[in-house]
Amino acid sequence: MGGSNANNDVSSTFIIAYYNAARADMMQRLILRESMLTVFLVAVAALTSVAFSGGTSQRYAFFAIPILGFGVAASYVHHVAAVRALWTYLTTEYQQDVETLLGRLPLPRHFDISASHPEMASSRMIRLAGTLALIVVPQILATAAGAVTLGLNGPAVWAFTISIVAIAGTMVFLIYGYLSRSKRRQIAEQLRLLGRTRTTHNSAIP
Repeated sequence: MGGSNANNDVSSTFIIAYYNAARADMMQRLILRESMLTVFLVAVAALTSVAFSGGTSQRYAFFAIPILGFGVAASYVHHVAAVRALWTYLTTEYQQDVETLLGRLPLPRHFDISASHPEMASSRMIRLAGTLALIVVPQILATAAGAVTLGLNGPAVWAFTISIVAIAGTMVFLIYGYLSRSKRRQIAEQLRLLGRTRTTHNSAIP
């Protein structure tokens, strides 16, 4: 009995440690993801100030905004994908390991596979619209301002073209992130329904 209890204690320690580590990584990435938007908007304000306060050469600062936005969007979606991978781990491999280690003990359902979790994904369209407004709109306005103040001739043509490509790339990244969230919600719904089925057949299985 003593050995069995010791093994259970060790298993419980690892279960808690792995869950806390995954959740901590998720939270850190979520904070970094949202912080990037704030940093981007501050950079937009600074570059706009430089562009308006200087001469013709400084007007090219407008075209730096779309390129910067492209980089922010790429990093933003990277964090979205990483969070999704961590969440998938918690809802599949981790959950299976918990059931294997603890057997049919009556356990509370953790948040990542709860019926409440899919509700967080219901606002994904609103989040997509907000992200587009915070990144793509400044890109478009900056590109337009650069084209108007410099004219489409000489180096400005190349800068304008690069800006348009950067805006298109940004939209592709953000839409990809949106589709990833949609798929994540579908998986969450499937897991929720699976959880209901398990509860129906054996209420002891989490």
